[in-house]
Amino acid sequence: MTRPAWIVAALAALTLTASPAAARPWITLYSAPNYGGSSVNLDRPVRNLDRYGFNDRAQSARVHGRWLLCAANDFQAPCATLNHDTPRLKDYDMNRRANSVRPN
Repeated sequence: MTRPAWIVAALAALTLTASPAAARPWITLYSAPNYGGSSVNLDRPVRNLDRYGFNDRAQSARVHGRWLLCAANDFQAPCATLNHDTPRLKDYDMNRRANSVRPN
């Protein structure tokens, strides 16, 4: 007996969405509010955003997953947790303050 086509399709879709690559967190930081200006894409912890030329520059962020933004290097407080797109980091008291970021 063969499986109905819809079961095979559903299993294939589940496999794709559950893959590690699909679940990998990422964040894009922008130098202006509302996702404007220059940007940097990150998918791993960054202890010092100066390495990317983005220390104290981020004003908005697009987020996949959950991320911790910290005002000091090496993930030191004060920090804010983001789990959705944020057009104004000012709302989290992180406007032009982020120095380190990591998935949380």
